[in-house]
Amino acid sequence: MPTNAKIRNSTLYLIIHFKGRLIRSLWKELVIMVFATSMLWVLDKYEIIDLSMNISLSGLMSAGLGLLLVFRNNTAYDRWWEARKVLGGLTNTSRNLAIQFDTYLSANQSKEKNELGDLLIAFGYALKEHLRGEVKMKEVAFLSQDLYQKVEEANHKPNRIANLLTQKVYDLHTAKSFTDFQQLQIQEKIMLLIDILGKCERIHKTPMPEAHNYLLKIYTFIYSVSMPFGLVSVMGWWAIPISAITFYVMISLVIIAEEIEDPFGDDPGDLPVDAMIKNIEGNIREILN
Repeated sequence: MPTNAKIRNSTLYLIIHFKGRLIRSLWKELVIMVFATSMLWVLDKYEIIDLSMNISLSGLMSAGLGLLLVFRNNTAYDRWWEARKVLGGLTNTSRNLAIQFDTYLSANQSKEKNELGDLLIAFGYALKEHLRGEVKMKEVAFLSQDLYQKVEEANHKPNRIANLLTQKVYDLHTAKSFTDFQQLQIQEKIMLLIDILGKCERIHKTPMPEAHNYLLKIYTFIYSVSMPFGLVSVMGWWAIPISAITFYVMISLVIIAEEIEDPFGDDPGDLPVDAMIKNIEGNIREILN
């Protein structure tokens, strides 16, 4: 493995990169938390106000908050894992189609094999960027000029590519390159690609209910604000780092859950979609030689 890859996969790098990114996004809130807790500690130390309160209040709130956080993260992980299984299906279906193209077409039909293979590879790239907002046509520049133009004109590019695949297979069947049974087998695999596209769109376009996210964030805020009042009188200045660390951990869990519930992006917690599509391309080109 290259040295850079080893560094990027090391535990230390992942901790610094991932946690550092969270700290950069939460530093303002952490500064406010540290400042507010410090002021409370000063007021209590010099007996300007009496902050002695029962710490059991924070304990009771933490139990409810813990349940909400567990539910939120479990739900997000379910979506992440479902997306992983769907993309695994994309890999398997693409390989199966490539093997069928290579087996069913004769050796002197290399042009037809390459066109079908290019469309199959382009489907993966188009699906990836379709889920991120807009397809990058430069990623499918290997298509022939005619196919490239047809894909570029479409609003829903993965659909257009699947349509072109179906048309190519139909034309080859009409030219007796595929038997009826072979065409049926290939068409079933193309329909699986459409099913995979629909499943990915369902995960991407179905966010968690806003009411649930709002409740969790409000509850986390209330808990974070009330927690220092119960800690300052008991733990003194130790309440400052403890409050900041606790707040950071809770908010980090919320942010991570928001990231992985739509795992098709390029955040650290998302699936390695780019690498998976590159792997599919390599498999298809190797099968089709």
